[in-house]
Amino acid sequence: MRKSTTLTNTKTRPSKRTTKQEKWMTIQKVGILSLAKLFGIYGFIIGFIAATLQLLASAIFASAISSGAPLIGGGLSLIIMPFILGVTSFLAGSMAGFIYNVILGLGGGLEIKIR
Repeated sequence: MRKSTTLTNTKTRPSKRTTKQEKWMTIQKVGILSLAKLFGIYGFIIGFIAATLQLLASAIFASAISSGAPLIGGGLSLIIMPFILGVTSFLAGSMAGFIYNVILGLGGGLEIKIR
C-alpha cells in the first residue's frame, strides 16, 4: 500500500519557549482515502447525534399529541440518518482530498511547524 502523505524537512529553527528545535515540514500530498475515511466517520457521528436529538424531539411531541406516529419517524432517522450523512461526508472528503492535492501541486506544498 502506497502512503501518499509526503513530509519533507525544509527548515529548523530554535524555539523561543523551550530548548527543543521546531521543525518546518512541507505537506506535498494528502491521502485521499485517508481523508475520506476521516470525513465519513465524522459525518456518521454527527448524523447519530442529530438523529438522537430528532428522536428526543419526536418523543416530546408524540406525548403532546398522544400518538406514536412521530416516534416511528424518529426511530427510523436514528438508523438511516447516520449512514446517509456518513456516506455523503465520505464522498465530500474524497473530493476535498483530490482538490487539495491539485492545489498543493500547483502551490508547491503547505508548510507546517512541528515540535
